[in-house]
Amino acid sequence: MFGVGGETNVEVALVDEFAIGETVRKNWRVLVAGDHDFGDDVAMLLGEDFFQLADVEFDLTHNAVRLFQPRDCGSASLAYWASDGVSEVQIDPIDGNRPQVLLTVLLNGKDVKALLDSGAATSLLNKVDAARAGVTPETPGTVPVASARGLGSRQVDSWIGTFQTFTIGNETIRDTPIRFADLFKDATVAVAGRLVSRPIDAVHSMLLGFDFLRAHRLLIAHSQGRIYFTYAGGPVFQRSGARAVGNDGSHDNVKAPAAAN
Repeated sequence: MFGVGGETNVEVALVDEFAIGETVRKNWRVLVAGDHDFGDDVAMLLGEDFFQLADVEFDLTHNAVRLFQPRDCGSASLAYWASDGVSEVQIDPIDGNRPQVLLTVLLNGKDVKALLDSGAATSLLNKVDAARAGVTPETPGTVPVASARGLGSRQVDSWIGTFQTFTIGNETIRDTPIRFADLFKDATVAVAGRLVSRPIDAVHSMLLGFDFLRAHRLLIAHSQGRIYFTYAGGPVFQRSGARAVGNDGSHDNVKAPAAAN
């Protein structure tokens, strides 16, 4: 497998039974990977291969993740917690061989493919796509921050820069700081049986992480192929180390529709 920080070896384990409440999987083949611990209190990352079986709500304001099995809902809005101010965005069809929640966002008006990743502490944009949107490490106001690390053993330099607009569905955030890094700098691929350093053909250019989820209440409606979300408060993107960069994180910077579609 490859990710931020390069590649990592992969093994497979067989889990006899895995349960969350009444949701149970038996004889589940799961991947064992990663070059560092997830943390003292974390033993496993639950991915889309598990969550695609249900509609999933992230309500982090109330420290809750809820799983739903909708029936006979058609195309009705499933954002049951709000009657107005609801945004929505289509997600790409789920690939059963590599299930991921992928969607298209706009960054300074440029299309960017984003991966919804609740396991990422902060949202992170690929350096190449930041430059395509007009922001580089040399752009005035951009500041270096702590190195980024993922599945691989290596760390990559990262920066926080200010982007004029970030749009997801019908929500637009203006003058927002976003962290970016050369995400796949140390990735390698196998060519004719040997490992060579070569840029990989990554499906996504941005990770939408925990900071984005914390600022929203969000429902991944697998049953409808879309995401419903409302703004919950606070800065949408992590701003640590961004001295004199970005906005004050107030709700005034978020423009959402007055009613659901």
